[in-house]
Amino acid sequence: MARPLTKTDHNGHLYTRAPSVEAAIDAAIGQDLETLTRRAAIANRFSPEFLPLECLVHLIRDARPRGDEDTMSALLPRLLGRCDAILKKKMPTGATGNWEEFRAEILGDFAVLFAEDGSDEKQKLDFFECRFNQAFRYFRIPYPEYAAPITDLAVSIVLDAARGNDDEAESDAVPSVSQAVSLAMSRFQNRLYEVRRTKPAVQAVVSSTPGPIENPFSTLDRTAFRALATRMHCNTVFLGMLRDREIDPNTIPGGFTRQLGEEMSVPPELLAAHFAAEQTLLHRQSYKADEKPRVGAKVSFDEAVRSCGLSEEQQAYLLGL
Repeated sequence: MARPLTKTDHNGHLYTRAPSVEAAIDAAIGQDLETLTRRAAIANRFSPEFLPLECLVHLIRDARPRGDEDTMSALLPRLLGRCDAILKKKMPTGATGNWEEFRAEILGDFAVLFAEDGSDEKQKLDFFECRFNQAFRYFRIPYPEYAAPITDLAVSIVLDAARGNDDEAESDAVPSVSQAVSLAMSRFQNRLYEVRRTKPAVQAVVSSTPGPIENPFSTLDRTAFRALATRMHCNTVFLGMLRDREIDPNTIPGGFTRQLGEEMSVPPELLAAHFAAEQTLLHRQSYKADEKPRVGAKVSFDEAVRSCGLSEEQQAYLLGL
């Protein structure tokens, strides 16, 4: 039996899989890897061997906490190959821009979700287990250099929806492992290694440091603090919440911590250790904050993003990391 999903929609209702997806998962759980690998490559929904994409997402996620490298290595490239076929189908003839790079970025960002699954409090992949086509259709990356292919893809999606076209082609052909898929798998393996290394590293930093964890923001003067906020597409209020540990560390995305570490030239493990350390009353530098420093209940990363007066564009960027 498939494990229940935990993500809720904006009304607080748990996401649920379609009965057909539940049945497909129950049937697939008892099959050997060779059979699943063969079935995973079939995109024709009318084939008796067809595995729904939602089912494939579940099988890969289920292998992750068990450390089942063989299953992840066998099934994830097939899933990415089918996604790549969808992207190729959606992109109209004569598409403009860096389409090859765009596909690689989308697939790479998608693969990273599997590497971070389990440490991601947002449970982003739950939606993909419910309605894969809808979730993947609106999966985006915040890179302005791909504005042209994003526009072309959006137009194609609207036209296909109007025509009632399925996202996957009705073909039994095994999707080839394209360069975009290979690059995405490389990103998955690299990120999985980082995730597995970061948790013990953070624990080691916390355990080996006598006294309080050094606050990596303490060396920034007012000008540097504001400049960092600009580079991170946020404001000083939000950055101040991170500095003062007012955000629940379990809800801070790994992608955000890595990006912040790069901008500050600080190891992400040290930042993660800072976020996880005990909240203390810090002396605020004169950053024109609206409230006095306080020690209290922490808020989630999402809540902080939405409550700090950030623009919609800034919120989308931060929530997309």
